[in-house]
Amino acid sequence: MPRKYPFTITLNSDAQPATGLGGETFNSLVTRDASGNVVIRGSHLKGLMRDRFTAIGRPLGWDPTWTDALFGRPGSQIDSDSAFRITDATTDSHNNRDLVRTITRTAISSEGTAEEHTLRTDEAIAAKTAFQGHIIATNDDESLLEAWQLALLSISAIGGSRSRGCGTCVVDVPDSSDDVATLLRRVHKRAVEPIPTRPVTTPEPIQLADQTVRTVRLVFHATAPVCCPEIADRTNTIRSGFVIPASAVGGVILHRLGALDPALATATFESDSFLAWPLLPMATTSDWKDEKILPVRVGLTHRGAKFAIDDRYKEHHFKDRAIEAVNLADLPDGAPLKALDGVLLPTAEGVKLWRDSHMPRVVTTHGVRNDPNTPDGRNLFTVDAMAPMVFSGIVRLPATAAEKLIESLQKNNDVTFGKGRSVRGHGTLTADVLDSAMPFRSIDGDAEIIVTQSPIQVDVQQIDGEPQSADAMLLATLRHWCQRHEIAPEAIKLDEAEAWATTSVRFGWNRTLATQNQSDAANPSDQNSNEQGRLSAVTIIDPGAVIRLPVRLSDSQWELLMRGLGPGRQRGFGAVSPHPGKAIGLYKPNSEVSRQGNPELADAMKKAIKIANDNNNRLPTASQLSAVRERLTESPQAAKDYLRQQKERTEHIFAVWESISNQIDELLDHRYGIEALTYLIHSATRGTKTDTDD
Repeated sequence: MPRKYPFTITLNSDAQPATGLGGETFNSLVTRDASGNVVIRGSHLKGLMRDRFTAIGRPLGWDPTWTDALFGRPGSQIDSDSAFRITDATTDSHNNRDLVRTITRTAISSEGTAEEHTLRTDEAIAAKTAFQGHIIATNDDESLLEAWQLALLSISAIGGSRSRGCGTCVVDVPDSSDDVATLLRRVHKRAVEPIPTRPVTTPEPIQLADQTVRTVRLVFHATAPVCCPEIADRTNTIRSGFVIPASAVGGVILHRLGALDPALATATFESDSFLAWPLLPMATTSDWKDEKILPVRVGLTHRGAKFAIDDRYKEHHFKDRAIEAVNLADLPDGAPLKALDGVLLPTAEGVKLWRDSHMPRVVTTHGVRNDPNTPDGRNLFTVDAMAPMVFSGIVRLPATAAEKLIESLQKNNDVTFGKGRSVRGHGTLTADVLDSAMPFRSIDGDAEIIVTQSPIQVDVQQIDGEPQSADAMLLATLRHWCQRHEIAPEAIKLDEAEAWATTSVRFGWNRTLATQNQSDAANPSDQNSNEQGRLSAVTIIDPGAVIRLPVRLSDSQWELLMRGLGPGRQRGFGAVSPHPGKAIGLYKPNSEVSRQGNPELADAMKKAIKIANDNNNRLPTASQLSAVRERLTESPQAAKDYLRQQKERTEHIFAVWESISNQIDELLDHRYGIEALTYLIHSATRGTKTDTDD
């Protein structure tokens, strides 16, 4: 069972943990979470730990296998996991705005004057700020426990500009009773030799005597950003989809079962009744309610009015061609229709649509030092991940495996999903058995509407004739499903069915599955898998495709459909769900609904806009205003003293302040004076004029 170790980082000087992003006012912004609170990224801390461990061990002759065992080595033939996971470090301050200050610098030329075009203003986190985080040890080897503690306690500075004295800090691990010197002596005794490897054993195969299938509801409460790219890629820009794919869900479940009983995990993987659905977002962490909601990915036929005022969608703004005939001449409020990707949430008030564009995200940019794949030793990555949310879905598996899974999660529900699992994707997973094997069915009527939730693999060898449309491929896949389960196509009126689909190509990486496929002649579609674990590309029907059958499926037919549509079940393909119904409105988390604007902030911005508009041609320069704002971060009195000093200087210097000095005084006493001054700096830079009614 993983053990959690809390740690604290206390800043001794202002720190600049930058995002790699900036704007017109600030050249560099400090790292924040989705709620705007300052954080120190776990990826940054892990990189510093690796750097310190390597710097200590290289001159002492430590074996490099210790670095791989401790920090992991992804993306190679000897892919290994990290011996620990580390969370973002957060502060418990209730007013994060007071923790951020600005630093303005300029380069000095050889003549002792400021270099032209070198003025920059950066955000920084104030000294004395304390951050708390956790390390989750995934390997109980005492040597590795001491190794990561040594690496963490050896960090002496965080963030950027460390060579200029920024970010000096002290790290404390309360559960570690040893100091750095003691840990160093202990680690050194072992690290000069290669780390011992554990023998790998092959479990004896078993047969699952109980073939009863259980439908298990999964709820993942993410506590860190989650990055699950829908299309595998090896570029430097990594963008997460808004779902946790079924392949990742199945992998986590099998990994958990494998830790308990490797033979049971193997039997579950090979069982025809094992199928995972993707985990779909159902709430933000601040809006979490223990509701029995099972979200469904919205179908391609679902449309919404493009120009709904202020995104205030109502029932008549939504249309779904699979449910009702849509007359394009009769548009809602005269607005054209557009596709709205996201999830449908069957709530007590009716079906709500949570648009993917409304889901919170966290974008980070960071460099990787000492990267052997780049000649200059640095590699820059941008990661666009989903903010911590609550995700939900289902998995179907044999009863024996379901019982073991639920029992294991009750003892330890800590799991991770997605890329970079040592620094993101953390959370807790709960599971409970559902009474109904078909929990989604809610639409009344004579038709059956099916929405694909995960990719549906198209077996192109079984499709005869010329290349077909995506719609025809989907119906052909359903016809093959009928043949496989000895269902007459006439029984479900397949010839009268309609389909709406798009196709694409998918591939991915799976070490275990790729190795099996290379030696398994029964899976010819995956014979192109290579030693690194790359799975061959296949043609798939994209998630969100829709099938409309003129008749309702029986419970037994739905039971067969819940086993998967098309091949590729082991790769997370084939999951479908009944259409829950057309949306009647947009879903917005409570935190977003209650955010009706801040009256105090609005008042400050109105004052700033008036100053900018009334004195657009006589505003102080951006650097002069920045000097006031920098002092305002200390106190209003410090800013007022600075303005008084300007008045006591020459008449020419004070001339730019004279017409607005009284108004600036009001802003300095305002709670949101810093934000107002930031707007004035922007106005001075751009020379913009704003309508005060905005």
